[in-house]
Amino acid sequence: MDDFLVSTFQFDSFKKRVNVDTQQADRVLPDSDLTAFELIKLLSSGSPGSMTVLMEWYAKDPFALLEILVLDSKRLYDEHIWDVYSRVCGENLDRFIYHVQMELPNQVTGELSITGSYNRMVDTRAFFAKRTFGKPGSYWALEDPPTDRHYDYPIV
Repeated sequence: MDDFLVSTFQFDSFKKRVNVDTQQADRVLPDSDLTAFELIKLLSSGSPGSMTVLMEWYAKDPFALLEILVLDSKRLYDEHIWDVYSRVCGENLDRFIYHVQMELPNQVTGELSITGSYNRMVDTRAFFAKRTFGKPGSYWALEDPPTDRHYDYPIV
């Protein structure tokens, strides 16, 4: 196994719970140390496609573990990671990272929050004014999101 997958990620009393329509079981990220591979496996529930996306993201930047945790805060797990990557983002990792950080609403509440480097590029008032249409389980908060999975980003 590659060395980058066995580096340990420290959780600082980090717990999150999820109860999504498509997955009724609660999920808890433990208070203990996890390797990068264990974290990826936990978030993806072992879904091969989702694990591949998260491992590719981590291989691109070992500090991406902190960014990958945004999936937990937005309650995107399991095969839904692969679904967003393949169906919404055209299997483009950079577009997927942008989408998760900027366009993906919380899968339980439908609320949008933005993270990462793109959030410095936008007028947040105008940005959020256009993105009030998120619903639980929705992959977009825009009223009229792009239908082409190879959409241009960032969307302003």
